[in-house]
Parts: sequence; C-alpha cells; structure tokens
Amino acid sequence: MMSITGDRLSDYIQNRKLLNCDEVASLLNVSRSFVYLLLKRGDIPAVYLGRAVRVRPSDLEQYIKMNTNNETNSQ
Repeated sequence: MMSITGDRLSDYIQNRKLLNCDEVASLLNVSRSFVYLLLKRGDIPAVYLGRAVRVRPSDLEQYIKMNTNNETNSQ
C-alpha cells in the first residue's frame, strides 16, 4: 500500500484521473472495506466501469472538505 500524507495529498489528487479503492483507502488512511461502505452509502460518488469501481479525485477532495471539522465554522 502506498502512503501519501500532508501537502502531497492535493498534488497527488490533482495529478490522478481516477482512483481505485486501494488508493482511496490509503489516502483516507482507512480500510478498503470502509471505502466500499462509503461508496455504497453514497458518501463518495463512484464511477463504475464494468466490475471496476473508481473515484474521481475531485469527489474525494470534496468528501474530505465536507468532513473536516473546522473550529471556526462550529462557533
């Protein structure tokens, strides 16, 4: 499994066309089964190519932004 952290995340996401579930799991630091749960619930939109499931980097970035706890927004 690859490991991408910190400022490199945005660069990585912008340079990819579609992410597979292993890549999404690595970027979110969660299990692949949890990624499939997020996709099934519709939390992250998915692109289905036959049996292959892919995620657009922009959709993953949006998911991360929507689920970031920002103290300034909660006050």
